[in-house]
Amino acid sequence: MEKYKEIQWIGYPGEARDASSYLAEFLLLDGKYIQVFKEFDIIVPQSREIYYNRVCDTPLKRRSSVKRADLVVITDHRLIPYAASYIPGRHGTSYIVGSTLPPDQNKYKLGFGENAREYENSDQPELFQTVNLEPGQFGETSRAGRIVTFYLPLIAAVARKLGNYSPESLVLGLHKWLSRHIEPEPAGAAVKVLETNLSPPVQPPQESLE
Repeated sequence: MEKYKEIQWIGYPGEARDASSYLAEFLLLDGKYIQVFKEFDIIVPQSREIYYNRVCDTPLKRRSSVKRADLVVITDHRLIPYAASYIPGRHGTSYIVGSTLPPDQNKYKLGFGENAREYENSDQPELFQTVNLEPGQFGETSRAGRIVTFYLPLIAAVARKLGNYSPESLVLGLHKWLSRHIEPEPAGAAVKVLETNLSPPVQPPQESLE
């Protein structure tokens, strides 16, 4: 039986598509097998989009839709009221949320009804993690700047959730991936900055992909 992880990306138009594709590039360079596909089973407003990744260490045969993602990545904290359809911890689901708010303001209510509760980074970090997205040395308007300041932190956070990467192997892998999109020297500098600012990974006990 295939053992795989499923990631749901929820973002504004273009964000979920690009993020799921960039994650696929990163993991392919690491020898993983990965699928990228759009949400087709539900109606998604034109101002939002949903994409998925399915990741495995062996060739993937499964072609069905995703019923319950292992990891939900919300690219912008303003989308949480629309996106928080899963209850953290149930069936192993955890969240990563991209935010431009100050760290002390990153508190969000996830889940519905009596199961809804407020989460923040210090509260059950294995279930909920905020990734602070800030303009970097490249600015936000250029393609390279968007990749460095927006997609790179999200890809790094997802990679740390998915695999047992050492800090060294994660930096090398991110640099290899980022060098496909911008010049190697600034790519290395960007990854180093990311390495300095990322907190140590916190992962729930889980089986490795086989």
